[in-house]
Amino acid sequence: MIYVGHILAALVSLAAADFSWSVGVQRPYAVALLAVAPILLAMGVRRLMLRGRFRAAAIGERLLSILPILLQWMAVTLFGWFETLEAYLGVRLSLESWPDLRLLYGLAPFLVYQVLAIDAIARTNSSPGRGFERARNFHLRFFFSALVPFLVYLTASTAVGQSEVVRINVEEVTLYSAALGLCLMGFLLWFLPGLIRRTWDTVPVEQGWLREMLEAVARQARFHFKELLLWRTGRQMSNAAIVGLTPKNRVVLFSDSLLTQLRPDELAAVFAHEIGHARRGHIVSVASWSLFCLLGAHVIVSWLGEGDGFVLLTTYVTALTVWYFSFGYMSRRLELEADLESRAIFGESGALIRALSKVCGSHGREDRSWRHFSPTHRMRFLQQVDRDPELGRKFQRRLRRWALVGRALCVVILLLEGIQLAQSWTIERLTAELRLGDYAEAMRLVEATRDQLDPQVVGLVEFGSRLPAGIGKDALEADGLRELEGGAIENAARYIELAILRGRRDLVPVYLALGAGENGRDLGELPEPWRKALRAHE
Repeated sequence: MIYVGHILAALVSLAAADFSWSVGVQRPYAVALLAVAPILLAMGVRRLMLRGRFRAAAIGERLLSILPILLQWMAVTLFGWFETLEAYLGVRLSLESWPDLRLLYGLAPFLVYQVLAIDAIARTNSSPGRGFERARNFHLRFFFSALVPFLVYLTASTAVGQSEVVRINVEEVTLYSAALGLCLMGFLLWFLPGLIRRTWDTVPVEQGWLREMLEAVARQARFHFKELLLWRTGRQMSNAAIVGLTPKNRVVLFSDSLLTQLRPDELAAVFAHEIGHARRGHIVSVASWSLFCLLGAHVIVSWLGEGDGFVLLTTYVTALTVWYFSFGYMSRRLELEADLESRAIFGESGALIRALSKVCGSHGREDRSWRHFSPTHRMRFLQQVDRDPELGRKFQRRLRRWALVGRALCVVILLLEGIQLAQSWTIERLTAELRLGDYAEAMRLVEATRDQLDPQVVGLVEFGSRLPAGIGKDALEADGLRELEGGAIENAARYIELAILRGRRDLVPVYLALGAGENGRDLGELPEPWRKALRAHE
């Protein structure tokens, strides 16, 4: 769904806080004024269409579709939206912070711009009255259905974050964060069919010839599903889809426009095409390649360690780019394989070719996208297979090899990830216990794996284990200051390091000053007691 990409692109704007991409000027009024941009651009597109400048109007429409993302980035980088939130609400947003519902403050401009853009596009492309309302409501539902999984994730993350123990363990221990992510992913995948059924305007297909025909196709293909739904798009979209991983929660959708366009045999061929995706396990194939790309980036970043932030960002951007092109490459060919499955179910491809021709219309035959070949390409491919069936068999064998390679690479990357999880388990647990102030538990971990740990880490844990149980982070600072005043600068640094791990990030300059030589210390930004004690120590 296109709006998923929009939401993700808007989320990346959070990186502005981490990489200092904002000019730092607070102009909340300018953020509000940007809301006029979709309306003005839509008016311009409308004028171009009325003047017959359709190519320019098409460019304007494409710009209008991505305008909310551009405006969000302008609000963040040029007009200081995040700085405004911090100044007035005390909300500081960052990709490094724990994700919770406060992220919605940061995305608020994008959400407003997106709704206004949807309204503007509907007004541009639809006739006044019911036509406009149907188009707007259809796209608002589409946008909301893409937003709901993100809201579910933020709600769950906010709930988990209420427990400091759970939150810190998830933040520090990769195995725990992976387990939480898998649980959330499984929850969303299981409830996705129900979510779509409720957020899209769907009703069960009534008893009659249409339902009987579609059920007969499913029986012929030995395909099982839970619900057969009519998707009421207001004639905005001609499409069919199967959503769900198992027969117990799988739903089949046919849009109203598709049902009015196609004859029964053509509808059956389209249904068989969708069944082909399920029978051939296309979701597993795509997921394997996706996991390889994205987990591969995580493995590489783990090898790089705490490196330059720009290098890490570049690694992830490269991985996303590779994923984007490989996903598109595979998706286009999986569509052809689903076409071949439809042909295999019925023994001929004429009905599917006619369906493709009707759905695309005379002006859309050459249209192609990231995930689909053009209708002309697909129809020509089916005709070639009709003349030479061996061509189709060779194509399917090649795709099966690609699928096996993807699954093998996925297994390899999962094994590498597992090895890294095992290697990092102890040090991540140690860090979590130090952040929680449970120095006794940290010491037990050290005693079990002392030979595998850095001596400096062992020394810090041993130092913490000698402190009173339940010592607070402010008490750590006070004790560190007393140690410095007594001349024990090394002990003072350890107290401050423990306090920083407990959340006192404001003490980082103090720690750096304690670690620097006398000639390299910058005392200007330190609190007065620390500045005074360091000067006395010198």
